[in-house]
Amino acid sequence: MAANQSSSSDPSAISVHTNRYPELTSRVALGLPRTRQVTRDELSSWSRADIRTLWVALREMNTCEHIFKSWIEHFDNVELGRQTRHEIRIRHQINQLHAQAQIALLATEKIVDAYQRFSEIMAERLRRAAELDGRLTQDSRVVDTANFVGEYSAEVSRHVATMCENLRTLVSTLEETHDRKPNFMDRIIMWLENVFVALFQAAAMAARSYMPNGIFVGGALSIGSTISSAAAAITADLDNRGQSSETFRTILQLLRERIPHEANRVAESLRVFDGCHRAFRLELEVRERELSIDVDVAQQAEEDWRCTTVQLQLVRPCRVE
Repeated sequence: MAANQSSSSDPSAISVHTNRYPELTSRVALGLPRTRQVTRDELSSWSRADIRTLWVALREMNTCEHIFKSWIEHFDNVELGRQTRHEIRIRHQINQLHAQAQIALLATEKIVDAYQRFSEIMAERLRRAAELDGRLTQDSRVVDTANFVGEYSAEVSRHVATMCENLRTLVSTLEETHDRKPNFMDRIIMWLENVFVALFQAAAMAARSYMPNGIFVGGALSIGSTISSAAAAITADLDNRGQSSETFRTILQLLRERIPHEANRVAESLRVFDGCHRAFRLELEVRERELSIDVDVAQQAEEDWRCTTVQLQLVRPCRVE
């Protein structure tokens, strides 16, 4: 997943504490003009690349959650008889992974919802400015929503870090089990094959469902998720060669490297977009002095933010069931 080029390097960069922006706290004292004309660039909405970043992030988190949920279901549906210590450990570790992936997914969904609210707030704010002959007024919801995004971005990062640590533990257990109980590993590979096949089919259907709107053309061609594409490759390998030590190593590589790598890229990409930073700075500045905008510019910017709202509404309904 491509890293979001327009996002901040620090999820906590947006804060209600204005001392993070000292240049905005003493304009009057510095003798700066008490009024200023806001430019079109300062009110620009998010790019399609930004919105696609959210879509990919939600897809990757959904894929992680689905893999671990499906694996648990296969454990539950297969009669194992008396479970060994290794089987109990693996089941417990997968439960932990699913719990962390589920929390990270929910936090990611909340971030997308917050960005949608933010775009609605910006559209409403610009409509109000146009009605007031271009005068930009205060709106505390800008700060509140931006802070909300920062908090949930940090939450995603925390749970992704825990999930990656749990994955390393699971891989160690699988390697140990592979050496001691090769027959049990055959069953694990069989379960994962079924999980990956189901995942591949669901992701492909979801990708086709979201292709027509034109927003995500290109990303959907890779089945919407780097992780699900890697799982599909493992499935094809199993179809061609059957279960083997090489297949086992490929599965471990997915669990040990690919999933943690993509999950961390998701966490990084969800940090606050520049559009939030620009709006936040304007909100702080409008508390210091009067800001105005050309009415035509306000109306154009309002339309852009309304389009962003519609695009974000298309991002949200992508959970694979």
